[in-house]
Amino acid sequence: MNNEILNKFESFIKVKVTGRNIELFIKRLYKNNINIYDMKKINRNKIIIKIKYCDYDKLIKLKTIYEINSINTYGVINIKKLINKNRFIIISLLFSFIFIMILSNIIFRIDIIHSSSDIRSLINNELSKYGIKKYNFKKSYNDLKKIKDNILKDNKDKLEWIEIENIGTTVRVKCEERILNDKEEVYKYQNVVAKKDGIIKKIIAKDGFINYEINDYVKKGDILISGEIYNPSGKFLGLSQAIGEVYAEVWYKLKIEYPLIYSEKKYTGNTDTNYEIIIFNNRYGIGNNKFKNSDIQDEVILKNPLLPIKFVKSTKKEIVVDENINTYETALIEAQEEGRRTMEERLGENEKILYQKTLSFLKKDSTIETEIFFSVMENIAQNKEIFEKDYIIEREE
Repeated sequence: MNNEILNKFESFIKVKVTGRNIELFIKRLYKNNINIYDMKKINRNKIIIKIKYCDYDKLIKLKTIYEINSINTYGVINIKKLINKNRFIIISLLFSFIFIMILSNIIFRIDIIHSSSDIRSLINNELSKYGIKKYNFKKSYNDLKKIKDNILKDNKDKLEWIEIENIGTTVRVKCEERILNDKEEVYKYQNVVAKKDGIIKKIIAKDGFINYEINDYVKKGDILISGEIYNPSGKFLGLSQAIGEVYAEVWYKLKIEYPLIYSEKKYTGNTDTNYEIIIFNNRYGIGNNKFKNSDIQDEVILKNPLLPIKFVKSTKKEIVVDENINTYETALIEAQEEGRRTMEERLGENEKILYQKTLSFLKKDSTIETEIFFSVMENIAQNKEIFEKDYIIEREE
């Protein structure tokens, strides 16, 4: 058993020794601290022994009249020989692996899922500001979360919600445009219609005829408060401006990915200024980098519009990063809370979450993925213009 362990972690050589009085030669080896790990006697003048490879030179010096012939090597020395013999193949495989790893971390496609070209253009410009563009390296989960929060913060009047995720070499972006109620079009003649499906929970009608009752199910486009005027006998008399709010129970599914390992940054107050060359987002400093972790602000000094090279003055603020590890149960709770915060950010005045339920929970190596169902009370009222030319009004005599 001991010999097997030694064979794995040390180098050995098996040699054939030929000469007279082999026993005397063996005694000479032990006297010079050369251990024999295996020995096979062929005849009175010939034996095969196994010694450490590092003792082989000593053995050669002691051979005097004896003939020494190497038979085989064992252990680490064989691995070294194998590596040396196949070094070009190994180097090629290593470079191939590195190349594949680099390619798998490069963005080759950005999918922005939204029907509006203006919103797609806005998102694309915002992503470029944070280095998310084709042929750049992918961002980590924590970086994407920070970028998402910054984009929402900078575009409160345009974006309701945004989700950014890496799927292979593609960055997929889902978003929802913010429709501000105070900018909603108001028309001379109008109906109030449903802008999404839901179950009515509350109706506040300031003008117009209410077509539905509490707990009625309505579909997108249904007329909730009508601007059409009829007399008691059902005769059409004219048009008015229907005004009101209709709150309904609507439903959402939200997918949240949450890390098991998360980091918390703290600024130390230390800063350092350095000059760097940036090539394909790789930074090469002229001076030494004093900080292990830092936030960097660059001031471009020289830039070539035709080449991906910049010379910048970088100001680095030192940060201390504390890494924490969540259990799956803790990460699930945190993901549920983040999902609730995300949903609440989308809600307006008098709107609220009625019910929340986790639909699925998937464990991954470094993250969890969960899908959460939300039942929300939301104002689904939307003004829709009525065109007078579409109606024939019969006047009573």
